[in-house]
Amino acid sequence: MEKQIQQTNNDIDSEAASLRREDNLYKIRNNTEECPDYYETIEHPIDMSIIKDKMNKGIYKREQDIVEDLSRMFNNAKVYNVDESYIFKYASRLEQALSNKYKTMIIKKERPSHLNRISTKK
Repeated sequence: MEKQIQQTNNDIDSEAASLRREDNLYKIRNNTEECPDYYETIEHPIDMSIIKDKMNKGIYKREQDIVEDLSRMFNNAKVYNVDESYIFKYASRLEQALSNKYKTMIIKKERPSHLNRISTKK
């Protein structure tokens, strides 16, 4: 399962890299001058550094645990930022990529294991 969690993280990192325009886009906003109401608006802040730290410490025991934290991070970005903003759109695209990846993982788990090894490439 750790391999699947790591692969999910790698897939999200890859998608993020293809979209990234700013460093630290998903760092928790701790600059109170720039975002004075962030901690009033966002009840449970989380960023990729926290998620990666939890991965490195082996805190995630199920795929669903990392999916929940990633979803919370994306939701926080969408709650705090306006719909037209780049950050909102970026979070939406990453959330969709995560959703697609997670659905694929669930389908593979539900299929008999011998079917997961069959290549669909011609």
